[in-house]
Amino acid sequence: MAPPIVPWPQKRKASTSNDPISNKRTRSVSISVKVTHKSVLEGLLGSPEVPVVTKNSQACLVGMPEELLLHVVGYLDVSPGTLAKLCLTNHHCKRVAEEVLYKNIGSRSHDWAKAQSVASNTTLASHVRHLCSVFDWNDKMLVPWDLSHKVLATRDTYDKIIANAHKIQTFALEEIAPQHLRNWTNRYDFLADEMSWLDLFNLAVGQSIDGQTNRFAHLNKLTIVTDVLSLEKISCVFRLPSLNSLFLQGVHQTTPFRDWLIPTSSSPVREIALRNAMMDISAVAQMISSVKSLSNFMYEHNTMAWEPFGNDDNPMSVWPEHSWKLLGDALRQHRDTLVELYAFSYSDKAILDIVYPDGRDLGTLGSFQDFSKLQYCGIPIEAVLDAATAENDLSVYFPAHLKRWYTHITPGTPKLLERCVPALASLRDIVCLGQDKTVRVVLLNGLPFQALGLSRAFAELEEAGIKLEIRYDYDMITLDELKRLEAPSEEEQSDEESDEELIDQPEVENDEVEGYELPDATEQEIADVLNGNSQASFTTQDAVAGDSTEDVVDYVILAASHCHGQYLDHVARSD
Repeated sequence: MAPPIVPWPQKRKASTSNDPISNKRTRSVSISVKVTHKSVLEGLLGSPEVPVVTKNSQACLVGMPEELLLHVVGYLDVSPGTLAKLCLTNHHCKRVAEEVLYKNIGSRSHDWAKAQSVASNTTLASHVRHLCSVFDWNDKMLVPWDLSHKVLATRDTYDKIIANAHKIQTFALEEIAPQHLRNWTNRYDFLADEMSWLDLFNLAVGQSIDGQTNRFAHLNKLTIVTDVLSLEKISCVFRLPSLNSLFLQGVHQTTPFRDWLIPTSSSPVREIALRNAMMDISAVAQMISSVKSLSNFMYEHNTMAWEPFGNDDNPMSVWPEHSWKLLGDALRQHRDTLVELYAFSYSDKAILDIVYPDGRDLGTLGSFQDFSKLQYCGIPIEAVLDAATAENDLSVYFPAHLKRWYTHITPGTPKLLERCVPALASLRDIVCLGQDKTVRVVLLNGLPFQALGLSRAFAELEEAGIKLEIRYDYDMITLDELKRLEAPSEEEQSDEESDEELIDQPEVENDEVEGYELPDATEQEIADVLNGNSQASFTTQDAVAGDSTEDVVDYVILAASHCHGQYLDHVARSD
């Protein structure tokens, strides 16, 4: 039998299609098999008359409308690598992917490549909407001789981005001077010539500028973190045309303004947050009056950076004056627009006793009853209750449409402590708006809980349907736990029982009392007390034994300030 003839394999024929390359690419990703899942469509759509296309030349990214493609690609913003690959497909996808890829530029290491690309290409800079830049001269990952070059290169890169990002909407920047420069003057001299971003802001609000200058016409939120600038130095930002939110941390103004160029009721800024602000109250009041309509205001007056032995040219050597009365008077200009108010003052009591040996009168904020839009309020009790009067009802001072109230009670105001219970209870007539109406109170260590009986006020608020957030030294506690703090301790109860037993016992003869001897242990304890060698039988370590303790939260109102959270949200998005 003849062996079978095995035919030679046929050669692949060359394509004779004259279609352009883009159509070939389209066909390569199109649906090229017959769809047979008719029953599935019937089950999903409920109609057997569903047109099914077996081959669609537009079933690819290229065939999508650009608006829809931009929406789809927007879901890839968390995957810059995927966006970078998409840029390599074709011009259409590249244009859309770049708009998403370079929209957010943060300060982390994985954003550095994007930042360099944007700095070298003005077209890419037009895509930037959110920018976060950190100039840190304390980078521990670098050796000292590489640090200067690294920071200067970073500054030059971000300066180019800032200059060319004409459509930027949120901008957060941080200036961190070297830690070894503890004196303010040295820190300022070190950074004075390096903050070119401030020159760009001053140039943007100038009267004569060319078409290439970034006017920051779309800048909506601005965050500045630095400890070397005064509020007067950055007054230009209040003149930016579209700025809505301004968050400043570490910025100071220890003296009244000398040359404040912002007219009254002229700035478009609506939200202001001043954290760790060592500022004179007259400057704060003038800044508030420069705003056209203020809706959110957070003010954290802090004198921690005071340098009493500083040089004459050091502004931190000047003690900044504070007054609740002047602050309240300034805020009343915005009674028709203010929605959120958080204002606290932090100073070391020992230092206050030195600066004000005869005491000081800060006044009170006054009445906010005619603030028609006020919904969130966080202030200390002493800023409201006047020590010279006996008024304890907070409803006299605030409108009855608050959603949230925050305060803290400290042992440093003994004259007002006994008035805290009726004052807190009166919040039931103020915090009345919304399903999640909340009262948050921070109780600091050292308060005489048993004498105050704060749980009575909280119980009334809870009965009124108000959500309670009680913190004891910033650790959340329940109302029942607060009641246990107010209950007498076991030692006190045993002492009371012993006293009752002694009262019930019949009187004894004097000679029997004289012959009574104390146990040796008690005699030793008395001897230790007389010799100054006594030790506390209950220590802090005993109190937390067996519990996982957390770091004590700084004495600030970050968790309480809803306004502050809005500013930090856009920084997180930038990262």
